[in-house]
Amino acid sequence: MERQDAVAALLGAPDVREALGCALKKLPDLERLIARVHSFSVEQASNSATHYSDVSKARLIEFLRALTGMAALDTVVGMLQQEIHRLSEISPRLAALLTRGSDGFPHIDTELEVFRYKQGMLAVAR
Repeated sequence: MERQDAVAALLGAPDVREALGCALKKLPDLERLIARVHSFSVEQASNSATHYSDVSKARLIEFLRALTGMAALDTVVGMLQQEIHRLSEISPRLAALLTRGSDGFPHIDTELEVFRYKQGMLAVAR
């Protein structure tokens, strides 16, 4: 029933649905990217002929792509904060998931800022 309520809430808010749909289409497959970052570790451990610099570079690229996707998702959730009250009338669960905090979307601004700073340092070092 919660899923149907969430769909009804999005159908009742075409502007939210449109913004969310456009933003989500631009996101990479975060689950696949994170799995790929992990698989580099597993593959490297089982293949003694792998060059460490190649694996590290590939893992770093995938990790940065995952971070970029998380930042984009964080931006979308931030844009939707003003619509939470309207969504909560139809789908409290959807509103709770999109609300920043302990039970909803986590606050990741600080963590992302650390990586943005370090990524900037990497760009300068190149």
